[in-house]
Amino acid sequence: MIPRVALLIKQNKDEEIQKLYNSTLATVMLMVVPAIVGLFSLSEDIVLLIAGKDYIEAAEPLSILAFSLFFATVACLYVNGILIPYRRERTALILTVVSAVINIGLNIILIPKIWNHVNMEFYASFCQSEKNL
Repeated sequence: MIPRVALLIKQNKDEEIQKLYNSTLATVMLMVVPAIVGLFSLSEDIVLLIAGKDYIEAAEPLSILAFSLFFATVACLYVNGILIPYRRERTALILTVVSAVINIGLNIILIPKIWNHVNMEFYASFCQSEKNL
């Protein structure tokens, strides 16, 4: 996608860039949404298969974290499909650093108060999504 977008930028074809981004996002979501549903639905079976019954408690956090896959995918497409071809590496870096600082700050504040692993998975999904804002 990056070489194609770079070429379209050079040719000043903004509408085609938008179409390419939208079609790429739709295509990727065709794979990501079933993966999210599968992870959410089969989290117990996945944990049993990979780690065994001693780690069955990890199934609930896995099913919650599955939703962060959506936000991570959108962020990845935005950074690699839009920001990088437009030579906005600095913006991508700033977004990543701000997201990391917020994440670390909230970890320091919230982990002692809500150390329940399920609450932390909701929080982790939130941290992944706030990068998209």
